[in-house]
Parts: sequence; structure tokens; C-alpha cells
Amino acid sequence: MGLPGNEPDLSVLATVSLDGLPWTIVGCVQHTQAEVCATSARVELSDEQRRQFVTLLGEVHAMPECTPEPTLSADRSYRLAPTGSPVYEGRLPAAAAHIARSNVGACRADARLAWWIAELVRAAHLALPPAHGAGPS
Repeated sequence: MGLPGNEPDLSVLATVSLDGLPWTIVGCVQHTQAEVCATSARVELSDEQRRQFVTLLGEVHAMPECTPEPTLSADRSYRLAPTGSPVYEGRLPAAAAHIARSNVGACRADARLAWWIAELVRAAHLALPPAHGAGPS
């Protein structure tokens, strides 16, 4: 997914693994939306984060049929492909300050989950020492 913020080409690619404990999210932050990038973040979900994930995923599965929302050219695209579920695609506003307002309602459950995952990966990426290629992007 493209990350909202000042860098229009910054994106996150992530995989959530629910096989055994701890549940993990591994991914990367890069300056393109390529299909593959070197892993730069690993998040082991806490009990609270697992509950949040289950709640967010449940909301995605309960989404009603929704009318596509209008988007702006600067908006960032995302794609969720949960195992055994349909693929969900959409857009987030380019300005991170507008995320909370834009992600309200049943028809934005997929956007909320995409943003939640992206924020965890980005935070883990930024927490790595500079020798790993991390740091403010």
C-alpha cells in the first residue's frame, strides 16, 4: 500500500502470519510499489494487537456491498488479500491527518485494517538501527 504522508512514492508491503504464536507481521518500507522488497520490519503481535487484528478483520468480513467512494489523484492505493477471502482494494487520503475521518463506517473496514498493518510495519521499520537501512523515510 502507498503510505499517506509527504513522500508520494513511499509504500509498505507486508504479510501477516497467524500460524502459531506469536502472530507476526513481516514487511518492508520502500520508495516504490514493487511486488517484492527486502524485509525491513518484523512485528510480533501482543495480546492486545491480536485482539485488534481479529476485530478489524471481522469488520472486513462483515462489510456490506459498498458504492466506490470518490478519490483524488494524490490518494494512496492499498490492496488486502486475506487467505480464503476476496481481495479488497481501495485508496487512502494522501494526507495522514485525514485518515481517521476518511476511515469511518462499515464500508471503510478494509481501509482501517490496511492502515493498521501499514502503521505497525512502518513503526518497526523506523525502529531499526541505521545499519539495516532503516531510519526516517
